[in-house]
This record gives sequence, structure tokens and C-alpha cells, in this order.
Amino acid sequence: MGTAQGGHPMTSDAIRAGRVAARGRTLMRLPEVVAACGISRSLIYKMAKEGQFPGPIRVAARLSAWDSEAVQSWIDSRCEEGRAT
Repeated sequence: MGTAQGGHPMTSDAIRAGRVAARGRTLMRLPEVVAACGISRSLIYKMAKEGQFPGPIRVAARLSAWDSEAVQSWIDSRCEEGRAT
């Protein structure tokens, strides 16, 4: 088992809950990404495959998460594009 920033252990429960910080970033699980972005899980995967959304990070064999900073940057860019039109 590894440790997150601050020396706290990275348990699978903490990872599932999206509470693991690595170098100031949070790993977000899919339900959190869906809630933050307001788009469906299928659209998230489709856009990631097309390079239009940050891709997931493989945390373990059957566990993926998203970099919170990358997701926030995507949200910010959508807001800027919306204001420009």
C-alpha cells in the first residue's frame, strides 16, 4: 500500500471515494467526474477516446480515476469558450 501526500495510506476505500491526493492533485472517480462536468459517463469515455477530454489514469488493474487538475482545466476551457461566443 502506498502513501498519499501528507503520509496518509492510500487504501482502496480512499481511492474509491476519490480522496487520494498525489502531488497536490486529487484522483476523481467516474461519478465525481460526471457530477463535476454534467455530462454522461458514456460521453466522457467517447470524448476521452477522441482526445477531447482528459483520459482516465489506471490506478490498479480494475481501477481508474481522473486527475482533478486536468478535469478542472477542461471545465475552465469550456467556460471560456462559452463566454467567447
